Amino acid sequence: MRKFGVKQVCPLCRSPLPPGPEKLNDDATRRYMQVARLVDRGDASWSNLPAAAQRDLDAAMSEWQRAADEGFAEAQCNLGLMFEYGRGVVESDEKAAVWLKKSADQGHAKAQHNLGI
Repeated sequence: MRKFGVKQVCPLCRSPLPPGPEKLNDDATRRYMQVARLVDRGDASWSNLPAAAQRDLDAAMSEWQRAADEGFAEAQCNLGLMFEYGRGVVESDEKAAVWLKKSADQGHAKAQHNLGI
């Protein structure tokens, strides 16, 4: 419906539309940055996060996954980087390459750079 200019509610039933990929990506990035700050301050490590931080990271991954499945290049790149560096997930070069390639194919410069390396 967003393709047709409908932004907030369904024109037939008036129920709110689910968030689009941009909003999902923004929310996921906000959650991820809170966890990253916790790790950067030395209050936790990526492999041993407190339960609340792990829930935030899992929620960020879920939101990025939904946005990436909708073809949003920034979310695909973010997922690729999480798998590349093993931040809160098991490090996987294969999964990283898959997500980075999807993003790079859409012209995302950061994904192209990381995929090239």
